[in-house]
Amino acid sequence: MNIQLKTVLSDLTGESGIKVIQAIVKGERNPDILEKLVGNNVKASRDSIKKALEGDWRSEHLFELSQNFEFHTFVWQKIRETDQEIENILEKWQKENSDQSKKEEYTNKKHKKPRQKNDPKFDVKAFAYQMSGGVDLSQIDGVNTNTVLTIMSETGFNLKSKFKTAKHFASWLGYAPNRKITGGKVMSSNTPKVKSSLVYAIRQAANAAGNSQGRLGDFFRRLSFRKGRPVAITATARKIAVIIYKMLETDNEYSYDYSQNELDKLRKSQIKRIKKTINKFDIEESELTLHI
Repeated sequence: MNIQLKTVLSDLTGESGIKVIQAIVKGERNPDILEKLVGNNVKASRDSIKKALEGDWRSEHLFELSQNFEFHTFVWQKIRETDQEIENILEKWQKENSDQSKKEEYTNKKHKKPRQKNDPKFDVKAFAYQMSGGVDLSQIDGVNTNTVLTIMSETGFNLKSKFKTAKHFASWLGYAPNRKITGGKVMSSNTPKVKSSLVYAIRQAANAAGNSQGRLGDFFRRLSFRKGRPVAITATARKIAVIIYKMLETDNEYSYDYSQNELDKLRKSQIKRIKKTINKFDIEESELTLHI
């Protein structure tokens, strides 16, 4: 219909987008009226919004829009009902098992990550903190509510009772290479394909960690530059799986800082790389001083 709402709204399924689409489905066509449904916090000018809402109102497209909007509304209603049922189950567990001091402890903690748009209305991380005995897995770069909720439903937080070591956990998830050796020669070392919602959730966390500024982000970018993004996702996912296991095993918080040993190792590596480049291009010391 040539309605260019996406040029003025970053999220069509946000509050303003849903109000406009709902009004169009109900029969509103006047861009002046539709423009007033867009919130004042939208950065685009009001004239731009009006122009974006002028289109060719063809009946077949309006029918398609109404069908899709009805389906969208139905799906989100079912998601909300499911979230409510999950909250009821967790509240029941909380009444029967929870240590009230852990709830207060979590409430008083400073949380790095804000709530995301599609997160359940209740605080999944607060329940997870109590169920894990005071471990906040959401501190890990890339790990979000979906990751925590998937761990909660797939394995629980007592990983030590199910997997002897962090390596066993990572191998179960399919992040360890499956080496095939013949006559002492490695024929292949591909990671096995494991179908699991937890495998997918941690891989998503690894992909998100690649955009962070912490240790995991640095590791992801270095590996992605050398071997490509798919390899970096798998390797970072393995690191996240090991970190999750270690945090639950030791009840320690996740550290975002490099240790002094790691900084020294990284510094030596960078110096070695710079020296290699200098030797490769036969750069003189005078040239270095000139460029500085």
